[in-house]
Amino acid sequence: MSFLRPTLKDVAKLSGVSEISVSRVMRNAPNISSRLREKVEAAALELHYTPNKVAGALASNTTDLVGVVIPTLKDRENVQILSGIESILGQSQYRMMLGISDFSSKREIKIVRDLLSWSPSGIIMLGNGHAADTYQLVDRSLSPLVEILNQEKSTAGFRLDFSYRDAVDELVAHWGSQGHTKVAYIESADEPISNGLKRYLKEKLASIGARLVHEINSDKISSVALGVECCVEVLQKSSDIDVIFLAGKHFAEDTSFYDSANVTSKVALASIGNIASLGENPLSIDLISFPFERIGVDAAKLLLAEPKKDELMKQQRIKLPATFYQSSK
Repeated sequence: MSFLRPTLKDVAKLSGVSEISVSRVMRNAPNISSRLREKVEAAALELHYTPNKVAGALASNTTDLVGVVIPTLKDRENVQILSGIESILGQSQYRMMLGISDFSSKREIKIVRDLLSWSPSGIIMLGNGHAADTYQLVDRSLSPLVEILNQEKSTAGFRLDFSYRDAVDELVAHWGSQGHTKVAYIESADEPISNGLKRYLKEKLASIGARLVHEINSDKISSVALGVECCVEVLQKSSDIDVIFLAGKHFAEDTSFYDSANVTSKVALASIGNIASLGENPLSIDLISFPFERIGVDAAKLLLAEPKKDELMKQQRIKLPATFYQSSK
């Protein structure tokens, strides 16, 4: 058994309004009365109507889709970024198409090619290491591109990342007020901002007469288990350490870290982006927090802003500030 697909004309007839009005409701256009929207949506639901995006794309050479490419969904920060993007797109006629590259350049190229085949209104890409072929595909499509957290050289019109300098300034000043001069630095393989942060951290430490006395640059992905392993190594080699700075995002996420790392209250802890559940543990952790959801919000707003094409093709880099949070014992 086959059924004819209901058309926009059918919805207009059932709802008693014009086809233009139905089209505006389906596109979530502004300045639509709640009464008109309710009538059209009720008729569309009764008819099981779905808009023909392919026909719309042929007419306008674009769709109300936004392609988003991220390396993984396993990273909590990436999910926060996606939440920010969707919070903006969900209030508009635009919808997200998501591709997961799994850190593979070949897979990323295929995903971007597939996304561009739908003539999206823009592309958002997250992370470092994008292939030259990926940029060429986007450039030739003339789709606006917004990049998030790419520390490498890029041809993107808009690039959004974080400025951690003010937060590091406050963190180091706090250590100075506590008399902390011997700092251990631990980073993991999945921390894209750590190189620049570490260089700046060293500069600020020198300005207060402090220094990094121990560094661990692990080739493993950050986890509570790795955080425990590295802290134990630091404490065995540097018994007089004042501060352990954990640059991996997932080093100290729960109380099991504090229960296993043998860190006492004599050693200050600091980290990036962790919201630690301390429970009854007497230790605390000072945080440099990055506004991941906000950066997703701003990326979506950039693509929805008008005029998009001309402005988004200009080279612009926008940095959102990180924030220092001093936790209390």
